Amino acid sequence: FYVIYLREFRSKSLILLHHVHFVSLIFCVQYAGYYSTRSPRMPTPELVDAFCTISELSWSLLRYMRMFSLFTLALYRYIAAYNINLYKKISSSIWKIIGIIVVTWLIALSLTLILKYSFGSTYSDWFCIDGFSMRLDLIIAYYCIAFALSNLIPCVAVVILYKKILIKVKETRKKVSSDTKTPNTLPSSLNPPSSKLVVNNKINPVKDNSIKLNNDDQIAKKEIVSVNRQVRLAKQIIIINSISVISSLFLIVIDFQSVLQSLPEYFFTLETN
Repeated sequence: FYVIYLREFRSKSLILLHHVHFVSLIFCVQYAGYYSTRSPRMPTPELVDAFCTISELSWSLLRYMRMFSLFTLALYRYIAAYNINLYKKISSSIWKIIGIIVVTWLIALSLTLILKYSFGSTYSDWFCIDGFSMRLDLIIAYYCIAFALSNLIPCVAVVILYKKILIKVKETRKKVSSDTKTPNTLPSSLNPPSSKLVVNNKINPVKDNSIKLNNDDQIAKKEIVSVNRQVRLAKQIIIINSISVISSLFLIVIDFQSVLQSLPEYFFTLETN
């Protein structure tokens, strides 16, 4: 919230980036809510059932949104690199960007409900995590599909998009650098600052283009700085996505372990060993 408070971060082009941080924040808050207890303690079973049903849906929804928000941001950057006119149309209104975010949440919610009712799953006793079933094969199938849809496929798509963005940015940087190396001024002998031209016995000063050329050099330098910043950003996003894949895989393993602990056979195996 402090970042959004800063004036330089209120640009419409940064809304999708703030959305990525917002989703991650909610995900961390939900995990922190179960830090001191493994299952909710409420006065009636009805309240526990309602709370765990909401928690079950939110676990799955946020699992999808963590990578979907990154994919949406990557697609937005890709459009900015390859179709500037479309990028300007999207960025022209804040409601268009919010509409993209709403559609992303609806897709994630649809996948959550489709998986839940396709496998007939419910919440587990521990942390009210989604994907619980009395059959082990259904639990394994549920989490394999969930990992592919919520993490593997979006992450591969994000990496491909940023690779293409990186290629485009490098091409732009090379072009800008070559343009700045071309000679922008005439030799001093041909165009001295104080040279004058005699036409029909009249002395006319030759226009000095040095101010314009200096401005062009400054613009070129700013473009190089901007392009270098985009290169660093693309590399950072690729690293962030790699970390996200590893962390998501780790979290899915934890969720799978928590769901298994709700199976009677699992407890029986632990006690006999």
